[in-house]
Amino acid sequence: MSLYHVVRNQRFPILKRWFNSILKSENAASVLDLNQTVADLPDLIDDKEKMLSLMTQYKQFAFKFRRSISRAGVDKLNKSLSPLVEELRPYDISIALQYFVALEKPPILLLQRVQNQFARVADSSSPRTCSTVFWALGKLQSPVQEELFLSIEHHIADNYRMYEGINVAQSYWAYARLNRRPSDEVLSCLESQIVNPNRPLKAQEISNILWAHGKLKLNPSSKVLNILAQDMLACIRDFKPQEISNILWAFAILDYAPRIELFEAIEVQTIDMKKLLQPQSISNIFWACGKLRLTPSDEYLRFLESQLVEKLDHFNSQDIAHCLSAFHLLNQCPPESLLLAFEPRIMKIQKTIKSQELSAIFRAFEKFKYNPSDPFLEMFKVQKKH
Repeated sequence: MSLYHVVRNQRFPILKRWFNSILKSENAASVLDLNQTVADLPDLIDDKEKMLSLMTQYKQFAFKFRRSISRAGVDKLNKSLSPLVEELRPYDISIALQYFVALEKPPILLLQRVQNQFARVADSSSPRTCSTVFWALGKLQSPVQEELFLSIEHHIADNYRMYEGINVAQSYWAYARLNRRPSDEVLSCLESQIVNPNRPLKAQEISNILWAHGKLKLNPSSKVLNILAQDMLACIRDFKPQEISNILWAFAILDYAPRIELFEAIEVQTIDMKKLLQPQSISNIFWACGKLRLTPSDEYLRFLESQLVEKLDHFNSQDIAHCLSAFHLLNQCPPESLLLAFEPRIMKIQKTIKSQELSAIFRAFEKFKYNPSDPFLEMFKVQKKH
């Protein structure tokens, strides 16, 4: 009995056992066939409730299979997938690349062959599949062949009207991760989807799009930035601190100051999500506020200061330099207790401090009329010589 026949005749118990047998076999050929069948489920099964139940089971299976493939390692994946590469369809390739992402060291030669195959079949890909492939390539950060880049760009240009928010965000994110600037045509297509009122963006999508703009130093129109800011305000309660810090960092790189109502909402959300606030996020928020001359409210400034003190043991030299520079740019003097706390942390990580960062820290101390201890001054002199 074929897999298609099992699904078509809604033999659900049999299909569940099939899931488990494929999982145990860890055979990529079987799972690729299964993936395509599951992709066709809405057309094969009339009973919506049963179809959704089956899809849920399949998602659980797929997660377990990816973990299993990761444990199985490169050799088993090479053995099961290598004979099939030239027969892979776009959706198969997107699944295969997700397996590669699960591996610590993906098979390079097999990855190159899979890239070549996608370049050949990209025209028949759906927006979701194409953006997932692009996302996986960005996640892997392996060299991407020029032919594949061109195939992906052609796909975006030809199909951008069908790109959902997640597809747009994945594409931007992949360009940034691969340090590749989109062509002007692709940028225009992606921007048209950002400003499309029928394509509302979610929190992570907004964060990834803006982070990519900052990373690649793209120059979007004010209309695009204003729309992204409006979308952010509309779903502000969905943002995590890291996403907020990435957005503020991007705004600073792009020299875009958000309106007061958005910044006030950012303040509230950051405070409410303080348990998830990491040192780099605190540093990025401080730095962005300083660069954009965004003066935080007294409550927000005291909150950031308290978080800085609480998590100072995890700050690196760049984080500290960014925070002190921000205080300087905002004409704010940090409390002396905070400056005193900086000294031992800087002394502890002195071997990793770059001369530029140390100079910025010392200039900030002078600006605040803070007199460092003799050991700190001695350390500064020694580091400056090196």
